[in-house]
Amino acid sequence: MRIPRLPIIREHVTDEAVAEAKRLIDRALSVTVLTGAGISTDSGIPDFRGTDGIWTKNPDLEATSGFSSFVSDVNIRRRQWNGTLGLMDEYEPSVGHKALKYLDVIGKLKLIATTNVDGLHQKAGVSDDKVIELHGNLRNTICISCDWSEPRELTAERAPSENYDPRCLECGDITQVSAVMFGQMLNMDDLERCFQAAETASVLLVVGTSLVVPPSNRMPMLAREAGVPTILLNNQSTEMDRHFDVRLRSSIAKWLPEIVGMNVDSA
Repeated sequence: MRIPRLPIIREHVTDEAVAEAKRLIDRALSVTVLTGAGISTDSGIPDFRGTDGIWTKNPDLEATSGFSSFVSDVNIRRRQWNGTLGLMDEYEPSVGHKALKYLDVIGKLKLIATTNVDGLHQKAGVSDDKVIELHGNLRNTICISCDWSEPRELTAERAPSENYDPRCLECGDITQVSAVMFGQMLNMDDLERCFQAAETASVLLVVGTSLVVPPSNRMPMLAREAGVPTILLNNQSTEMDRHFDVRLRSSIAKWLPEIVGMNVDSA
């Protein structure tokens, strides 16, 4: 397992904010959660836009993360295949993931909408039907043209070399890891389910996301418009802080178990 490189955090947490977050979740019948890369940094997975983020340090990497570049450049496809195969296998759920599992155990978790592709919510024990991976995942190979897909380990078994550019077994077109790239459409049914969950929960809890990327960043606004209390726990401020009733800028591992009422020693 990799040793996590934890971000530098300029904390802004008050006793009043912690108490209000705990009160809202304690009284909630259902909690909808939106998570981003920040919840997985404690597992050792770097985020994208933080101080030490992947794209912060290497803007060119973000520039080549688009679907059009992927389709037009075989070298980009090969780099993606080699760079993502088995990438998340060694990582384990963080305390933050376990805290959200605890919400499920006590019957409060309505839905987790995540922009992460690491599968750590499910690895922590949250059932698939309560996790919507808005940006897909790294578990499968999919065709860009037809509905064909398969687990990536099966594709890997056919890989003749590290320069593999796998093709669809049904139509022969280009395949990709089942993570959404820039320029690709999200699953609109999944997105609508997330929006409805934000509008109909007792509380919307947002954890570890900069809230930069649409359309998932609409969830806090939709919740507020529906009268749903909103809580933000993130290690940095965001441009959408004003849409939250409670804001905690601090360590997710430190405060998420606290506000959901989980005993860390028993996790």
